[in-house]
Amino acid sequence: MMPSSTTMDAQSRQQRRRFQRSLRKYHRLLLSKGLPPTGTLELAQSLALLFRDCIESGEGARGVIDAARLAHRLYDLSEKRHPPREPLSCKAGCDYCCYTFVGVSAPEAFLIADEISTGQSRNISRELFTDRARPLAGLSPGKRAASSRLPCPFLEDRKCSAYSFRPLVCRKMSSYSVQDCIDGFDNPAITIRTDADRQTFGEGCSVTLAAALRSLSLPWNYYEMSEAVSTILHTDNALERWVSGEDILRDVQAGTHISADMEKALCKMVDAIS
Repeated sequence: MMPSSTTMDAQSRQQRRRFQRSLRKYHRLLLSKGLPPTGTLELAQSLALLFRDCIESGEGARGVIDAARLAHRLYDLSEKRHPPREPLSCKAGCDYCCYTFVGVSAPEAFLIADEISTGQSRNISRELFTDRARPLAGLSPGKRAASSRLPCPFLEDRKCSAYSFRPLVCRKMSSYSVQDCIDGFDNPAITIRTDADRQTFGEGCSVTLAAALRSLSLPWNYYEMSEAVSTILHTDNALERWVSGEDILRDVQAGTHISADMEKALCKMVDAIS
Protein backbone atom coordinates (compact mmCIF):
# COMPACT_ATOMS: atom_id res chain seq x y z
CA MET A 1 0.00 0.00 0.00
CA MET A 2 1.31 3.42 -0.96
CA PRO A 3 1.56 5.99 1.88
CA SER A 4 -1.21 8.58 1.83
CA SER A 5 -0.49 12.16 0.86
CA THR A 6 -1.24 13.17 4.44
CA THR A 7 1.41 10.75 5.73
CA MET A 8 3.92 11.99 3.16
CA ASP A 9 3.19 15.63 4.09
CA ALA A 10 3.73 14.77 7.77
CA GLN A 11 7.03 13.08 6.96
CA SER A 12 8.07 16.07 4.88
CA ARG A 13 7.23 18.44 7.75
CA GLN A 14 9.22 16.29 10.16
CA GLN A 15 12.20 16.27 7.83
CA ARG A 16 11.97 20.05 7.46
CA ARG A 17 11.80 20.53 11.23
CA ARG A 18 14.83 18.28 11.71
CA PHE A 19 16.76 20.23 9.09
CA GLN A 20 15.82 23.53 10.71
CA ARG A 21 16.96 22.21 14.08
CA SER A 22 20.32 21.42 12.48
CA LEU A 23 20.44 24.96 11.06
CA ARG A 24 19.79 26.48 14.49
CA LYS A 25 22.95 24.83 15.78
CA TYR A 26 24.89 27.55 13.96
CA HIS A 27 23.00 30.40 15.63
CA ARG A 28 25.19 30.61 18.71
CA LEU A 29 28.27 30.72 16.51
CA LEU A 30 26.82 33.49 14.32
CA LEU A 31 25.75 35.54 17.35
CA SER A 32 29.15 35.26 18.99
CA LYS A 33 31.46 35.53 15.98
CA GLY A 34 29.45 37.05 13.16
CA LEU A 35 29.81 36.06 9.52
CA PRO A 36 32.97 34.57 8.02
CA PRO A 37 34.49 36.10 4.86
CA THR A 38 33.56 32.88 3.05
CA GLY A 39 30.63 30.66 3.90
CA THR A 40 28.36 27.87 2.72
CA LEU A 41 24.75 27.69 1.61
CA GLU A 42 23.91 25.91 4.86
CA LEU A 43 25.37 28.77 6.91
CA ALA A 44 23.40 31.27 4.81
CA GLN A 45 20.24 29.25 5.42
CA SER A 46 20.99 29.28 9.14
CA LEU A 47 21.39 33.07 9.12
CA ALA A 48 18.13 33.48 7.19
CA LEU A 49 16.39 31.29 9.77
CA LEU A 50 17.93 33.37 12.57
CA PHE A 51 16.36 36.50 11.04
CA ARG A 52 13.02 34.74 10.59
CA ASP A 53 13.06 33.56 14.21
CA CYS A 54 13.85 37.11 15.30
CA ILE A 55 10.91 38.53 13.35
CA GLU A 56 8.49 35.90 14.64
CA SER A 57 9.61 36.10 18.27
CA GLY A 58 9.47 39.88 18.51
CA GLU A 59 6.94 41.84 20.51
CA GLY A 60 4.09 42.17 18.04
CA ALA A 61 5.19 43.70 14.76
CA ARG A 62 8.40 45.05 16.30
CA GLY A 63 10.18 41.83 15.45
CA VAL A 64 10.80 43.44 12.05
CA ILE A 65 12.76 46.26 13.67
CA ASP A 66 14.55 43.75 15.92
CA ALA A 67 15.69 41.90 12.78
CA ALA A 68 17.17 45.10 11.33
CA ARG A 69 19.05 45.75 14.58
CA LEU A 70 20.29 42.16 14.54
CA ALA A 71 21.55 42.53 10.96
CA HIS A 72 23.49 45.65 11.95
CA ARG A 73 24.91 43.98 15.05
CA LEU A 74 26.04 40.93 13.09
CA TYR A 75 27.63 43.11 10.42
CA ASP A 76 29.52 45.18 13.01
CA LEU A 77 30.70 42.03 14.79
CA SER A 78 31.89 40.51 11.51
CA GLU A 79 33.76 43.67 10.58
CA LYS A 80 35.39 43.87 14.03
CA ARG A 81 36.60 40.27 13.85
CA HIS A 82 37.92 40.65 10.30
CA PRO A 83 39.61 44.06 9.97
CA PRO A 84 40.74 45.22 6.50
CA ARG A 85 44.05 43.89 5.26
CA GLU A 86 45.37 47.42 4.80
CA PRO A 87 44.28 50.76 6.30
CA LEU A 88 41.12 52.29 4.87
CA SER A 89 40.96 55.96 3.97
CA CYS A 90 37.44 56.37 5.39
CA LYS A 91 37.13 58.66 8.41
CA ALA A 92 34.76 61.15 10.03
CA GLY A 93 34.31 64.20 7.83
CA CYS A 94 34.79 62.31 4.57
CA ASP A 95 31.36 62.46 2.94
CA TYR A 96 31.88 61.77 -0.75
CA CYS A 97 29.63 58.69 -0.59
CA CYS A 98 26.79 60.58 1.16
CA TYR A 99 25.31 62.01 -2.04
CA THR A 100 24.28 58.78 -3.71
CA PHE A 101 21.09 56.73 -3.96
CA VAL A 102 20.73 54.82 -0.67
CA GLY A 103 18.77 51.57 -0.92
CA VAL A 104 17.46 50.01 2.30
CA SER A 105 15.32 47.04 3.23
CA ALA A 106 11.91 47.70 4.76
CA PRO A 107 13.06 46.58 8.24
CA GLU A 108 15.90 49.10 8.09
CA ALA A 109 13.51 51.86 6.99
CA PHE A 110 11.22 51.05 9.92
CA LEU A 111 14.22 51.07 12.28
CA ILE A 112 15.36 54.49 11.06
CA ALA A 113 11.83 55.90 11.31
CA ASP A 114 11.53 54.47 14.82
CA GLU A 115 14.78 56.14 15.90
CA ILE A 116 13.50 59.48 14.58
CA SER A 117 9.95 59.25 15.93
CA THR A 118 11.04 58.15 19.43
CA GLY A 119 13.58 60.93 19.68
CA GLN A 120 16.59 58.60 19.76
CA SER A 121 18.04 60.58 16.87
CA ARG A 122 18.61 63.82 18.75
CA ASN A 123 20.11 65.66 15.80
CA ILE A 124 17.13 65.41 13.47
CA SER A 125 13.38 65.61 13.98
CA ARG A 126 10.65 64.14 11.84
CA GLU A 127 9.94 67.57 10.35
CA LEU A 128 13.59 68.30 9.58
CA PHE A 129 14.12 64.88 8.00
CA THR A 130 11.01 65.30 5.86
CA ASP A 131 12.12 68.74 4.67
CA ARG A 132 15.57 67.47 3.73
CA ALA A 133 14.21 64.35 2.06
CA ARG A 134 11.65 66.17 -0.09
CA PRO A 135 14.12 67.31 -2.84
CA LEU A 136 15.23 63.69 -3.27
CA ALA A 137 11.75 62.34 -3.99
CA GLY A 138 11.53 60.60 -7.36
CA LEU A 139 15.22 60.86 -8.17
CA SER A 140 16.50 57.61 -9.65
CA PRO A 141 20.15 56.62 -9.11
CA GLY A 142 21.04 58.14 -12.46
CA LYS A 143 19.20 61.39 -11.80
CA ARG A 144 20.65 61.50 -8.31
CA ALA A 145 24.17 61.34 -9.74
CA ALA A 146 23.39 64.00 -12.33
CA SER A 147 21.67 66.33 -9.85
CA SER A 148 23.20 69.26 -8.03
CA ARG A 149 24.70 66.91 -5.45
CA LEU A 150 21.86 66.69 -2.96
CA PRO A 151 23.09 65.21 0.33
CA CYS A 152 21.61 62.47 2.49
CA PRO A 153 19.09 63.97 4.94
CA PHE A 154 21.27 62.74 7.81
CA LEU A 155 24.43 64.54 6.70
CA GLU A 156 25.36 67.21 9.29
CA ASP A 157 28.60 69.20 9.02
CA ARG A 158 30.03 66.46 6.80
CA LYS A 159 29.24 63.78 9.39
CA CYS A 160 26.47 61.19 9.66
CA SER A 161 23.94 62.10 12.35
CA ALA A 162 22.46 58.58 12.10
CA TYR A 163 25.75 56.73 12.33
CA SER A 164 24.68 54.25 15.04
CA PHE A 165 21.66 53.08 13.01
CA ARG A 166 22.90 53.70 9.47
CA PRO A 167 21.80 51.01 6.98
CA LEU A 168 23.88 48.09 5.74
CA VAL A 169 24.62 49.74 2.41
CA CYS A 170 26.37 52.55 4.30
CA ARG A 171 28.09 50.21 6.74
CA LYS A 172 29.72 48.20 3.96
CA MET A 173 30.92 51.32 2.12
CA SER A 174 34.70 51.57 2.18
CA SER A 175 37.60 52.99 0.22
CA TYR A 176 41.35 52.54 0.14
CA SER A 177 41.84 55.90 -1.60
CA VAL A 178 40.34 59.31 -0.82
CA GLN A 179 41.50 60.51 -4.22
CA ASP A 180 39.42 57.79 -5.88
CA CYS A 181 36.39 59.04 -3.93
CA ILE A 182 37.09 62.64 -4.96
CA ASP A 183 37.41 61.59 -8.61
CA GLY A 184 34.32 59.38 -8.33
CA PHE A 185 32.29 62.21 -6.87
CA ASP A 186 32.48 63.99 -10.23
CA ASN A 187 32.61 60.86 -12.35
CA PRO A 188 30.44 57.91 -11.18
CA ALA A 189 32.22 55.69 -13.72
CA ILE A 190 35.39 55.77 -11.62
CA THR A 191 36.11 52.45 -9.89
CA ILE A 192 36.73 52.84 -6.18
CA ARG A 193 38.77 50.06 -4.59
CA THR A 194 36.81 48.76 -1.61
CA ASP A 195 37.32 46.14 1.09
CA ALA A 196 35.93 42.85 -0.23
CA ASP A 197 35.12 41.45 3.22
CA ARG A 198 32.92 44.42 4.07
CA GLN A 199 31.00 43.89 0.86
CA THR A 200 30.59 40.20 1.69
CA PHE A 201 29.33 40.88 5.22
CA GLY A 202 26.88 43.55 4.03
CA GLU A 203 25.51 41.49 1.18
CA GLY A 204 25.34 38.38 3.36
CA CYS A 205 23.19 40.14 5.95
CA SER A 206 21.05 41.82 3.28
CA VAL A 207 20.33 38.70 1.22
CA THR A 208 19.56 36.44 4.18
CA LEU A 209 17.28 39.08 5.72
CA ALA A 210 15.52 39.28 2.34
CA ALA A 211 15.09 35.48 2.39
CA ALA A 212 13.54 35.67 5.86
CA LEU A 213 11.07 38.33 4.71
CA ARG A 214 10.25 36.37 1.56
CA SER A 215 9.61 33.22 3.61
CA LEU A 216 7.04 35.18 5.63
CA SER A 217 5.38 36.58 2.46
CA LEU A 218 6.57 40.11 3.30
CA PRO A 219 7.97 42.53 0.69
CA TRP A 220 11.72 42.12 0.38
CA ASN A 221 12.54 44.96 -2.00
CA TYR A 222 15.18 47.60 -1.38
CA TYR A 223 13.74 51.11 -1.21
CA GLU A 224 15.17 54.58 -1.60
CA MET A 225 15.83 55.47 2.03
CA SER A 226 14.55 59.04 2.26
CA GLU A 227 11.26 58.22 0.48
CA ALA A 228 10.68 55.04 2.49
CA VAL A 229 11.39 56.64 5.86
CA SER A 230 9.27 59.72 5.06
CA THR A 231 6.37 57.50 4.02
CA ILE A 232 6.60 55.51 7.26
CA LEU A 233 6.84 58.65 9.40
CA HIS A 234 3.65 60.02 7.85
CA THR A 235 1.59 56.81 7.84
CA ASP A 236 -0.48 55.93 10.90
CA ASN A 237 0.33 52.49 12.37
CA ALA A 238 2.76 51.96 9.49
CA LEU A 239 4.61 48.96 10.90
CA GLU A 240 1.51 47.05 11.98
CA ARG A 241 -0.19 47.67 8.64
CA TRP A 242 2.89 46.57 6.68
CA VAL A 243 3.29 43.36 8.69
CA SER A 244 -0.39 42.58 8.25
CA GLY A 245 0.02 42.63 4.49
CA GLU A 246 -0.70 46.21 3.45
CA ASP A 247 2.11 47.35 1.18
CA ILE A 248 2.39 50.93 2.43
CA LEU A 249 5.70 51.31 0.54
CA ARG A 250 4.25 50.40 -2.85
CA ASP A 251 4.73 53.94 -4.23
CA VAL A 252 8.32 54.27 -3.02
CA GLN A 253 11.13 53.74 -5.51
CA ALA A 254 12.19 50.13 -5.31
CA GLY A 255 14.77 48.21 -7.23
CA THR A 256 15.74 44.67 -6.36
CA HIS A 257 17.86 43.43 -9.23
CA ILE A 258 19.53 40.10 -8.54
CA SER A 259 21.31 37.61 -10.74
CA ALA A 260 19.86 34.26 -11.73
CA ASP A 261 22.35 32.52 -9.43
CA MET A 262 21.34 34.72 -6.52
CA GLU A 263 17.67 34.03 -7.22
CA LYS A 264 18.36 30.29 -7.03
CA ALA A 265 20.21 30.74 -3.73
CA LEU A 266 17.35 32.84 -2.36
CA CYS A 267 14.82 30.19 -3.34
CA LYS A 268 16.87 27.49 -1.59
CA MET A 269 17.07 29.60 1.56
CA VAL A 270 13.36 30.37 1.53
CA ASP A 271 12.48 26.72 0.98
CA ALA A 272 14.75 25.65 3.83
CA ILE A 273 13.32 28.02 6.44
CA SER A 274 9.63 28.16 5.49
